[in-house]
Order: sequence, then C-alpha cells, then structure tokens
Amino acid sequence: MKVSNKTADIDNDKSWGGVRLCFRTPEMTQKSIERLIRARQRNKIKDSEYKAILYGTCQLLSWVKHNKELDIEKRLEKLEEIYNAKES
Repeated sequence: MKVSNKTADIDNDKSWGGVRLCFRTPEMTQKSIERLIRARQRNKIKDSEYKAILYGTCQLLSWVKHNKELDIEKRLEKLEEIYNAKES
C-alpha cells in the first residue's frame, strides 16, 4: 500500500501487495482473483496474505449472491401477487 503524509486508506489504493484489486463488478472481481492467483504463483505475495485476500473476496461474493437471491425472491413474490389477483 502506498503511504503518504496522509493516513493510508486501502479503499482509495488501486493495488495491494503489487496486485491491482477491484470488486465493482463480477467481471472486475474475476480479473482481480486471476491477478491474485498469478501473484501468488510468482511469489509476489505471501501465502497468508493470499489466503486472507481470497477469503475476504469469497465472503464478499457470497454476500452479493445472497442479496441478489433476496431481490429475486421479492420480484417473484410480486409476480405471484399479480398472477393471483388476475385469477380472482
């Protein structure tokens, strides 16, 4: 992480341990994971750092998936309500 006179903020830093990480979209997350794997293979980052970042990424992805599933359930419930109202 780059350190300046200001307090370092990992959210504003575009790289970590020499690896560019971005999680804004699923595609960017996939690319970040690929970079992370390559960096580990080249011994650019420690095994413990690799595992910690990968674990955090997996937690993030499971939370995103959970939220999308909740959204799908809400949309399905609305469709069922509309369908049942038309049948009545």
